[in-house]
Amino acid sequence: MAENNNRNQNDAGGPNATNAVDGNSAETVATVGTGVVGAIVGSFFGPLGTIAGAVAGAALGNQAGAGVDNYAQNVRGAGGNK
Repeated sequence: MAENNNRNQNDAGGPNATNAVDGNSAETVATVGTGVVGAIVGSFFGPLGTIAGAVAGAALGNQAGAGVDNYAQNVRGAGGNK
């Protein structure tokens, strides 16, 4: 049983454990962050402004985050570091 546990533990990280986070982390952070900022700015225009600001901010953040993720994946791929 110990041998099986060691094998599973050794394979868990793969060859490059430093990049274990998937390629969507910047997209997630940007979407949530800009959604919150949009809601705060929109709140100056009332309840509907809060909703509209959150939706618009999240959409912009999603696009910006996707660009950052794509750039990061290209940089990792260029150096042979996936």
